[in-house]
Amino acid sequence: MESLVQSVLQARAPAAQALGASGRLIRLVDGSTFGVVGSDKPGWRLHAGFDLPTGRMGQMTLTPIAEGEGLQRIAVTAGELRIADRGFARPEGLRYIVDHKGDFLVRMGSRSLKLEDDTGTGTSTGTALDLMAVFAAAERDGLYDQNVFVLHGRKSRKTWPPLATRLIVKPLPPQAAEAARERLRRAGQRERFVPSPLAVAAAGHVMLVTSIDHKEADAHALLDLYRLRWQVELAFKRIKSLLRMRTVPTKDPDLARTWLCSNLLISLLAEEFGRPAGINLESAGRN
Repeated sequence: MESLVQSVLQARAPAAQALGASGRLIRLVDGSTFGVVGSDKPGWRLHAGFDLPTGRMGQMTLTPIAEGEGLQRIAVTAGELRIADRGFARPEGLRYIVDHKGDFLVRMGSRSLKLEDDTGTGTSTGTALDLMAVFAAAERDGLYDQNVFVLHGRKSRKTWPPLATRLIVKPLPPQAAEAARERLRRAGQRERFVPSPLAVAAAGHVMLVTSIDHKEADAHALLDLYRLRWQVELAFKRIKSLLRMRTVPTKDPDLARTWLCSNLLISLLAEEFGRPAGINLESAGRN
């Protein structure tokens, strides 16, 4: 059954790759979990790439929940621009995209990545990026857009050459910033932690890292492009609600995988025959 799902996805690949002649393939990547009957914890995760402007799922990978999310779960189409939320801001995933000839546009949090200053020499200086100073500059100028280096996480024993990237930071409007900080405070009360001053400051900003060069797209265009990411969340909601896939009705791993793949196959076929393909990127970005 899983091979049938992949066959449908592979049949779409030529159309996605053909976008290279007129523009990039934009792939929105996210993951969604499925509960298991008799358990209060999720048991499976669907990793998916939602392709624009075709407006259809282009890649899917199903894994047990323990295997976790990552940009490397979805194969790269050379030349694609991959967009993902802050849960995917991990150095291994960013490196994977670049190594396979793609680009990324990923939101990050204050502790997602270890960043270093790029002084313009193109080489790492070993000077950690001062995010509080970055936020101050963004507040002063309305936008921060500078080259930085991404290193491996503090807990990783791996070593690699610093990854040259670009950091874009934009303050949220005052009302949205205060709402984001209030959500952080409530999360702290619920989970019994005190948010750090850095986390509180970060909550009032949108922080993006990207491998797209300044010459190809300015910061405002990339911020607008990131707003398309919500469409992959809507795609997951359609699958779960229309096919009632929120809970897997068996604990047996083989039966669970068969049940999930059968429903995913139905979803893909419904996409092929029951709805027009294509999304207007300009109007989608404004919504």
